[in-house]
Amino acid sequence: MILVDFNSLDACEHFALEYYLATERDLGETALLLWRTEPTLMVGKYQNARLEINLPLARALGVKIVRRLSGGGTIYTDPGGWQFSFIDRGGGEEIQFESYIAPVVSALRAMGVPARFNGRNDLTVDGRKFSGNAQYRVAGATVHHGSLLFDTDLARMEALTTPSEEKLCSKSIRSVRERVTNLREHIGRTMTVEAFGRRLAEALAPDGSVCELNGGDSARIREIAAKRFEGWDNAIGAAPAFGIERSGRLDGGEVSFRLDIRRGRIEGCAVSGDFFAAVDASAFESALKGCPYRTEDVRAALVRADLDRAIYCASAGELAQIIAGDGEAKSFGNESGSGMGGNAIGERRCSPAVD
Repeated sequence: MILVDFNSLDACEHFALEYYLATERDLGETALLLWRTEPTLMVGKYQNARLEINLPLARALGVKIVRRLSGGGTIYTDPGGWQFSFIDRGGGEEIQFESYIAPVVSALRAMGVPARFNGRNDLTVDGRKFSGNAQYRVAGATVHHGSLLFDTDLARMEALTTPSEEKLCSKSIRSVRERVTNLREHIGRTMTVEAFGRRLAEALAPDGSVCELNGGDSARIREIAAKRFEGWDNAIGAAPAFGIERSGRLDGGEVSFRLDIRRGRIEGCAVSGDFFAAVDASAFESALKGCPYRTEDVRAALVRADLDRAIYCASAGELAQIIAGDGEAKSFGNESGSGMGGNAIGERRCSPAVD
């Protein structure tokens, strides 16, 4: 086991480092990463972020959103917790967790924590979860990573992983909300998060073997991070296909948009309502086809198609909020929520998801 020294709080860079060690740089033995992050929401590979997290709150707090290459549920991490990663070029062909989790459990028990593996992918103490684990294979290597809540802001985690009320038909995997706990409550003595990390490193890599990355390594890691993990397209846009209907009440009437979303873009759109418009509904459908499903892109597409104010008493910005707003609306999931310009975003009804 060799501990890789990489000083960063950016989850994108750590996920890129995992990928780099699995696909490009072979250290000749199992690599161990122990890392922390800035406040971050990590979404599983097969999940729809809109179903998993409170996007308006994440945006307001400046919380980073990253999509992993592994499956499993959404987790929140911050500098009060630790992440561990094993990159094993000699791993088997199937997903299996126990051999990677066992040394972590042993290390925690040596610190006085009666940790248990729940048989699926979580670690618990006294029936409460403090660790979620995930795994994927690439280029013949196994990448196993897990989280360890030590002194994480659990109130913020709960708020961020409770999405705004929005009914979606989605071919994605939902997270299971469980009772969680911080390890600091169970250690039984005063220990800082930094000291906990050192104890964990000593237990998992007892021979003290450390790999320090060079400038070339760091440059390549940043390239991978930019390509595979950073940005809206990777974090939000890569969601599985889903269908949604968004409705809003404007001064000039009610308008509904039935949307099919695929790879984060609007692939189908049907418009209905009792509004007044100077153009056919098909003009909106044509303007939005292929548009990224986020507010600023929807607004720009409507403006480019000369559809600003095409609906009576409705600007392109107000329509964009109804169609894709994730930060501006005051209330979701009922008839009374109000947004900018006096429009109300109403009930979201499920529509068939795209195959």
